[in-house]
Amino acid sequence: MKTRGGANDARDGSPGPLSPAITLPREVIEVAISQHLAVFGKSSLVARTWHSILHGGEPGPISHMDWSKFDGDGPPSRATLAAESTAWLRRLYSAPP
Repeated sequence: MKTRGGANDARDGSPGPLSPAITLPREVIEVAISQHLAVFGKSSLVARTWHSILHGGEPGPISHMDWSKFDGDGPPSRATLAAESTAWLRRLYSAPP
């Protein structure tokens, strides 16, 4: 599947250009994506999380927050990834009245 700018979708196993927020070597990311997709499937939460990390522009897979107001339509920043990774620890927004 292709995404904005022609980059491959993480759900196909090839990440395309990596965000500066990703500090691991490209080979590690490719192996991790491949293994995760084999175990969890291409339509799993894991696949959606990889897609969100690599491409952004969608609500976070855990918090469902629209992070694009902070990062625009591109890949998420390190701060956004950190906030999303701890979303299950506390509320990121208040519940509707």
